Amino acid sequence: MSSSDHKPVVVGLDDSPQGRAAVDHAAALADRRHLPLRIVHVIDTTQYASLATGYWMPAYDEGPRLLAGSSMSETVARVTRQHPTLSVATRIATGSIVMLLLEESRDANILVLGLRGSGGFAELLVGSTTLHMTSRAHCPVLAVPPPVHRSRERKGIVVGVDGSPESAGALEFAFHEASETGQPLTAVMAYLDPASLGAAVVQPLLQEELSAATAGWGEKYPDVAFDRTIVRSQSAQALIERSKTATLLVVGSRGRGELRSMFGSVSHSVLHHSETPVVVVPHQH
Repeated sequence: MSSSDHKPVVVGLDDSPQGRAAVDHAAALADRRHLPLRIVHVIDTTQYASLATGYWMPAYDEGPRLLAGSSMSETVARVTRQHPTLSVATRIATGSIVMLLLEESRDANILVLGLRGSGGFAELLVGSTTLHMTSRAHCPVLAVPPPVHRSRERKGIVVGVDGSPESAGALEFAFHEASETGQPLTAVMAYLDPASLGAAVVQPLLQEELSAATAGWGEKYPDVAFDRTIVRSQSAQALIERSKTATLLVVGSRGRGELRSMFGSVSHSVLHHSETPVVVVPHQH
């Protein structure tokens, strides 16, 4: 798609099941895209602060670093067994998780993190730091949910659209991913009826807007089976419902109207409840 095609897939590592799932997802993505993988572990000073003093003490650095090194070695061994031709680099650092990830995102094709969990990277995408992170990241952010056995078959990529520049970036990512994986793609625009209007008035207008927002992408990616749908629902709920059967959700980092709040309360709801990976695509200025 761009010069980012040669940048690494960067993944945040912690010892939770969500963190391991994120690494496995990132490794498979990097292998499929023929990109290097960069595994990053941050020793967060706020988590290892001295209980007595309440702040970080250098003497506490050695233990966490030994644990991090052991976890990293095991992770690299597992990844290289599964993807023997994959180029893997690592980084272990001490400091702020959010600031380091923002730094890493400057030179990443995509940043992959665990979606939910307790502590470290796995917790990152359910707290207030998530909104700060996704609004400032310099690359798409892929949030991977915890591995849970589900008998329901999953198929297709879903992208949220509202006609903004942010949703245009999400469309580009979604079409590229659908083409690469052979998955069908559905563009979803959600709405709630204004008090004075009904679906008969609103839906044709939104259908026209959705068609305009997605115009040209089908011609650019003729191999992608593409569909558009208008949903009478809150934006978050429309995407959460589709996460039950989709292989991937794609949204812009900010939008307009209700989708603009998607990375306020709506996005928080999507990240909390999505049953499938979620990609947040920043607006490219």
